[in-house]
Amino acid sequence: MSQPNKGKGKEKAVEQSEQKEEQSCECAEPIISIVAVCSTRAGYVRDEHMLHDFLLLMTTYADQSNIHRQRWLTTLDLVSEHERLNGFVVGKPDDPEYPRVHIPLSFVTQNISEGNLMRIKEDEIVNKTLALFHEECVNMSQHNGHVLLLVLGHAVHDGNPLRADILLSTDSDGDNYWISKFDMEEIIEATGAKATVVAVTCEGARFASTKYNLVAASNLKKHSSFERSNSGFSRGSMFGSVLDDTLRNEFEGEHRLCYLTAEGLRKEITAGLKEIEKDPIVDTSFLMKLSEKEIQSGSKGVSIPPRPAQPPWEHLPELPRPAAAAPAQAKLGLTAPNRLTSGIPCSERRLGELISYYLKSKRDRSRTHTMIEYSIWRYRRGELKQPDKENLVDYLRYYKYWNGRINSVKNRFCVAEASKYIEHSFCVAELSDESIEQSVKGLNLGEIRELVKEYKEVKDFLPWNPVHHEFDWGWDDRQLYYIRVFLMNVGVEKVKEWLVKTNRIYRGFTTEPKLRERC
Repeated sequence: MSQPNKGKGKEKAVEQSEQKEEQSCECAEPIISIVAVCSTRAGYVRDEHMLHDFLLLMTTYADQSNIHRQRWLTTLDLVSEHERLNGFVVGKPDDPEYPRVHIPLSFVTQNISEGNLMRIKEDEIVNKTLALFHEECVNMSQHNGHVLLLVLGHAVHDGNPLRADILLSTDSDGDNYWISKFDMEEIIEATGAKATVVAVTCEGARFASTKYNLVAASNLKKHSSFERSNSGFSRGSMFGSVLDDTLRNEFEGEHRLCYLTAEGLRKEITAGLKEIEKDPIVDTSFLMKLSEKEIQSGSKGVSIPPRPAQPPWEHLPELPRPAAAAPAQAKLGLTAPNRLTSGIPCSERRLGELISYYLKSKRDRSRTHTMIEYSIWRYRRGELKQPDKENLVDYLRYYKYWNGRINSVKNRFCVAEASKYIEHSFCVAELSDESIEQSVKGLNLGEIRELVKEYKEVKDFLPWNPVHHEFDWGWDDRQLYYIRVFLMNVGVEKVKEWLVKTNRIYRGFTTEPKLRERC
């Protein structure tokens, strides 16, 4: 008689264990307050992908029962933006495996009328964001809830590895407004709230903190937006789409994947990024770090970031679209201080050759390359104004010139002279016979800083393109990679001599009419 009783006891224990597990799953979905803010400056091409990520993630958390309050802040008139962008469409262009998503204007206007989506003045966006974040941190600390702060913007820093700001707005006078991790830390520390920051920005590692959980679209490098479609507009970023997909996929199957901890989510996002972007030259690394409080709790990051409680409503497929109207003239964000080449004429034939050369070469997804690709698109549509056309010509000339000079000297520095200094097998293995145009190797931001710090004697002579994005350095990461190998193999003196001579020859090309077309 005792044996059956033992069996029933076991069954009861299993049942209690399952009930306890279900309860723990429900506990993994605390009450949430959301504050989201996006750098959506009207007419700035580089902000477009952030707006689409912003709206996409708004659909992820729409109509969720565990959300106490949500505020989504922007400086834009989104009805006007919907018209300018020919609709809110998110996703990778021309990829049948990943259908693009349509976000209806009615969804946007409904959230505006309900007070979830708010338009804020440019000079008030930072103060409003921090005030709402403080308010929700107070509320959630009192109700054992969780605050989700979504920040989409451009990382801006002064070289200090511990400090960075996220640019949120620029007003009509050109004044910039940004939010820093210290602003967020101060509020969290004062309120004792549990908070997760999702930062869709470059150099996400700069925003890591012991005070809050961080899910960032990048680590030490840039994060990648989707390539521009034939309409000329950017339609979100890889990270934004993969994060949305991952949170939705958690509901697939018969049971909620309650075991999907922060580490599990990290693996899912990593796999999703690699699947959606197969080009090895594109950096798909992102960052997830738990707060000190989260680590000490031993929860393994369950519900980091805070999860929706029910399956989000299904995405709407992209609608058949009429031919896009010509986009409004946008600020390219290219800068050309101390220009050496301004105004130099270039034939249409020669410009076409430069464009063809550029598009055939492999490039990273830097801000500068995005702007150059957009300029090329506008040029081919006949919409590029003369000053922007001159910028495009100057950039392409400089880019091609230095690539050619690096290719021509590569074998000499790596083989013929290297044995005088060190074993040259390192250099040969590093560079092999591939041209710089087809190389996928480049320096990250930290390595570039180390290079200019270690080799101060050559810093002023490194190839620095006078035309580049205002938030980028003028250095090309691949060109500097090759030059670093040269320095390691033949020493500073010979490389400096070559750099000085190469710069001097370029100046000759750009000032002598007979030589310009060769550049």
